[in-house]
Amino acid sequence: MLEKMADDAWAGKWADWDYANVIKRDVEYKGGKMFFTKDTSEGLISTKTGDEFTLKLASMVGISSVYFIALLLFMYEAGESKPDSIVLNVKGAKAGFDDLRAKTQRREPPEQDT
Repeated sequence: MLEKMADDAWAGKWADWDYANVIKRDVEYKGGKMFFTKDTSEGLISTKTGDEFTLKLASMVGISSVYFIALLLFMYEAGESKPDSIVLNVKGAKAGFDDLRAKTQRREPPEQDT
């Protein structure tokens, strides 16, 4: 999915997208990182102008997809090369996946009426 998003960003498909312009109003891209351009408050999370917009922060408020949209959009607009592939290296993800898989495999399948 992220590769498809990158393809769309580098194809210029987001150039006139209103939502992209909203993101650019609230966040800026400097030195390969994103920073808030104004103070914001989202539930229990508040940020100040100049705070870094990170995936961890985006995940805490349920807007991970916005993070990736913003990152790809800013990379494209900065003239950076489109990544050949996108790999998410999330700490603890494999252990969490394996644990979930083990729990779901222990369950008996529901009985079906015949």
